[in-house]
Amino acid sequence: MKSDVATPEQTIAFLMRLMRGARAARGLTLQEFGGLIGVSKSTIQRAEQGKTLDAVNFLRVVEWFRRETA
Repeated sequence: MKSDVATPEQTIAFLMRLMRGARAARGLTLQEFGGLIGVSKSTIQRAEQGKTLDAVNFLRVVEWFRRETA
């Protein structure tokens, strides 16, 4: 039976695609976008490549989205 509920991995991958789109829409570099969120350029780069973020950096990304969509 197929479930319509996304797995945690699918949810994280979707969030990272949203992040990449948000950065591109604003015309920001990895470094500029990382500065807005409070993470390093390499953290943004890893996230956009689909690599797992640690909990602290993941929460920083989520918090940025919360502020942007409030």
